[in-house]
Amino acid sequence: MKGNPTVEEQSEAFNLALDNSSDIPMAHALLGLFYEFGVGTLVDCREAEKCYRRALEMQPENCLAFIRLYDLLYFGAPNVFMNPEEAENMKQRLADMVGPNSLSWPLSREKASGLLDCSCRRDVMRRAWCIQKII
Repeated sequence: MKGNPTVEEQSEAFNLALDNSSDIPMAHALLGLFYEFGVGTLVDCREAEKCYRRALEMQPENCLAFIRLYDLLYFGAPNVFMNPEEAENMKQRLADMVGPNSLSWPLSREKASGLLDCSCRRDVMRRAWCIQKII
């Protein structure tokens, strides 16, 4: 994929992640990103939270889901209640699994909004299309 992703490409990536989210943890994590930032769908932070939690149920070491869920809980988002205590517990669990520097910074909403940049959005969609190769 080159250049800015079209609306059709974004919708295709969203639908691909949605179709494969039942059995692939990374598809759930990507679906959460799509919902959180409105890639191929409307922004729905509550649905994003559900997707991240499901990805972590399926694969407890899914760092993408950990980081994004941590951010939603730590900073809050529309329809997602701030829960810094749960966020800190998650941070500790991740540090126990992969090391103390695994999440030494909270991913601020400003940094996360970089996903709206075209180059980052293309990377997220490439990951979604990689799911198709796994299947």
